[in-house]
Amino acid sequence: MVSVATFFFFVYLLLFVVIGFFSSLFIIPLLAISFVFAIGVVAFGFCSNMSFKMAQLVYIRADAFLKKVLDRMASQTQPTQPQEPQEPQEPQEPPATLRPVSNPTIPSPLRQTARPSKFVTEEDVIFEPVSAQSAIARSLETTAKKAGNRFQLS
Repeated sequence: MVSVATFFFFVYLLLFVVIGFFSSLFIIPLLAISFVFAIGVVAFGFCSNMSFKMAQLVYIRADAFLKKVLDRMASQTQPTQPQEPQEPQEPQEPPATLRPVSNPTIPSPLRQTARPSKFVTEEDVIFEPVSAQSAIARSLETTAKKAGNRFQLS
Protein backbone atom coordinates (compact mmCIF):
# COMPACT_ATOMS: atom_id res chain seq x y z
CA MET A 1 0.00 0.00 0.00
CA VAL A 2 1.17 3.53 -0.89
CA SER A 3 1.49 6.00 1.93
CA VAL A 4 -0.07 9.46 1.82
CA ALA A 5 3.36 11.14 1.78
CA THR A 6 4.40 9.15 -1.30
CA PHE A 7 1.11 10.03 -3.05
CA PHE A 8 1.57 13.78 -2.42
CA PHE A 9 5.22 13.54 -3.53
CA PHE A 10 4.16 12.19 -6.94
CA VAL A 11 1.34 14.77 -7.23
CA TYR A 12 3.78 17.62 -6.52
CA LEU A 13 6.37 16.11 -8.90
CA LEU A 14 3.73 15.87 -11.65
CA LEU A 15 2.64 19.51 -11.07
CA PHE A 16 6.28 20.66 -11.14
CA VAL A 17 6.96 18.87 -14.44
CA VAL A 18 3.73 20.14 -16.08
CA ILE A 19 4.30 23.77 -14.99
CA GLY A 20 7.97 23.57 -16.03
CA PHE A 21 7.02 22.21 -19.45
CA PHE A 22 4.42 24.93 -20.15
CA SER A 23 6.66 27.72 -18.89
CA SER A 24 9.50 26.48 -21.13
CA LEU A 25 7.10 26.75 -24.09
CA PHE A 26 7.11 30.52 -23.47
CA ILE A 27 10.64 31.05 -22.17
CA ILE A 28 12.66 29.21 -24.83
CA PRO A 29 11.18 31.10 -27.85
CA LEU A 30 11.57 34.40 -26.01
CA LEU A 31 15.21 33.56 -25.24
CA ALA A 32 15.77 32.74 -28.92
CA ILE A 33 14.20 36.01 -30.04
CA SER A 34 16.26 37.91 -27.47
CA PHE A 35 19.42 36.22 -28.76
CA VAL A 36 18.59 37.23 -32.35
CA PHE A 37 18.03 40.86 -31.31
CA ALA A 38 21.28 40.87 -29.32
CA ILE A 39 23.16 39.67 -32.41
CA GLY A 40 21.50 42.48 -34.39
CA VAL A 41 22.54 45.09 -31.83
CA VAL A 42 26.16 43.94 -31.95
CA ALA A 43 26.23 43.74 -35.77
CA PHE A 44 24.61 47.16 -36.31
CA GLY A 45 26.82 48.70 -33.63
CA PHE A 46 29.89 47.39 -35.44
CA CYS A 47 28.63 48.74 -38.78
CA SER A 48 27.80 52.10 -37.22
CA ASN A 49 31.24 52.39 -35.64
CA MET A 50 32.99 51.47 -38.89
CA SER A 51 30.97 53.94 -40.96
CA PHE A 52 31.66 56.69 -38.41
CA LYS A 53 35.40 55.97 -38.49
CA MET A 54 35.41 56.07 -42.30
CA ALA A 55 33.44 59.33 -42.36
CA GLN A 56 35.76 60.81 -39.74
CA LEU A 57 38.81 59.87 -41.84
CA VAL A 58 37.24 61.42 -44.95
CA TYR A 59 36.40 64.58 -42.99
CA ILE A 60 39.91 64.90 -41.53
CA ARG A 61 41.55 64.41 -44.95
CA ALA A 62 39.14 66.82 -46.67
CA ASP A 63 39.66 69.40 -43.94
CA ALA A 64 43.45 69.13 -44.25
CA PHE A 65 43.21 69.38 -48.04
CA LEU A 66 40.94 72.43 -47.89
CA LYS A 67 43.21 74.06 -45.34
CA LYS A 68 46.18 73.60 -47.69
CA VAL A 69 44.17 75.02 -50.59
CA LEU A 70 43.13 78.03 -48.53
CA ASP A 71 46.72 78.58 -47.40
CA ARG A 72 47.89 78.51 -51.03
CA MET A 73 45.11 80.91 -52.03
CA ALA A 74 46.02 83.24 -49.17
CA SER A 75 49.70 83.21 -50.16
CA GLN A 76 48.82 84.22 -53.73
CA THR A 77 46.74 87.25 -52.81
CA GLN A 78 48.55 90.58 -52.88
CA PRO A 79 47.86 93.02 -50.06
CA THR A 80 46.28 96.21 -51.33
CA GLN A 81 48.44 99.28 -50.93
CA PRO A 82 46.73 102.47 -49.79
CA GLN A 83 46.87 105.15 -52.49
CA GLU A 84 46.93 108.10 -50.15
CA PRO A 85 49.45 108.39 -47.35
CA GLN A 86 47.74 108.19 -44.02
CA GLU A 87 48.76 109.49 -40.67
CA PRO A 88 50.77 107.01 -38.63
CA GLN A 89 48.51 105.15 -36.29
CA GLU A 90 49.20 103.10 -33.24
CA PRO A 91 49.84 99.44 -34.02
CA GLN A 92 46.61 97.52 -33.77
CA GLU A 93 46.04 93.88 -33.05
CA PRO A 94 45.10 91.80 -36.08
CA PRO A 95 41.37 91.28 -36.30
CA ALA A 96 40.32 88.02 -34.72
CA THR A 97 37.24 85.99 -35.30
CA LEU A 98 34.77 86.76 -32.55
CA ARG A 99 32.11 84.64 -30.98
CA PRO A 100 29.43 85.77 -28.55
CA VAL A 101 29.78 84.74 -24.93
CA SER A 102 26.96 85.33 -22.54
CA ASN A 103 27.77 87.54 -19.59
CA PRO A 104 26.74 85.83 -16.33
CA THR A 105 26.13 89.20 -14.65
CA ILE A 106 23.42 90.05 -17.17
CA PRO A 107 20.18 88.13 -16.63
CA SER A 108 19.06 85.87 -19.45
CA PRO A 109 15.60 86.56 -20.94
CA LEU A 110 14.68 82.93 -20.35
CA ARG A 111 15.49 83.18 -16.64
CA GLN A 112 13.91 86.61 -16.32
CA THR A 113 10.75 86.44 -14.23
CA ALA A 114 10.64 89.69 -12.26
CA ARG A 115 11.07 91.98 -15.29
CA PRO A 116 9.85 90.18 -18.42
CA SER A 117 10.31 93.30 -20.60
CA LYS A 118 14.14 93.30 -20.14
CA PHE A 119 15.95 91.37 -22.89
CA VAL A 120 19.62 90.89 -23.65
CA THR A 121 20.80 93.25 -26.40
CA GLU A 122 23.95 93.28 -28.54
CA GLU A 123 25.62 95.60 -26.05
CA ASP A 124 25.10 93.01 -23.31
CA VAL A 125 27.07 90.33 -25.18
CA ILE A 126 30.82 90.01 -24.71
CA PHE A 127 32.86 88.87 -27.69
CA GLU A 128 35.90 86.62 -27.27
CA PRO A 129 38.47 85.93 -29.98
CA VAL A 130 38.52 82.37 -31.25
CA SER A 131 40.55 80.57 -33.88
CA ALA A 132 39.23 80.03 -37.37
CA GLN A 133 39.12 76.29 -36.74
CA SER A 134 35.58 75.08 -36.16
CA ALA A 135 34.40 73.35 -33.01
CA ILE A 136 33.71 70.17 -34.97
CA ALA A 137 37.24 70.14 -36.35
CA ARG A 138 38.67 70.67 -32.85
CA SER A 139 36.62 67.82 -31.42
CA LEU A 140 37.58 65.50 -34.29
CA GLU A 141 41.23 66.46 -33.90
CA THR A 142 41.03 65.61 -30.21
CA THR A 143 39.37 62.30 -31.06
CA ALA A 144 42.04 61.58 -33.69
CA LYS A 145 44.84 62.38 -31.24
CA LYS A 146 43.33 60.08 -28.62
CA ALA A 147 43.00 57.29 -31.18
CA GLY A 148 46.61 57.75 -32.23
CA ASN A 149 45.85 58.60 -35.87
CA ARG A 150 48.62 60.25 -37.84
CA PHE A 151 46.27 62.84 -39.35
CA GLN A 152 46.39 66.19 -37.57
CA LEU A 153 44.23 69.17 -38.43
CA SER A 154 46.63 71.85 -37.29
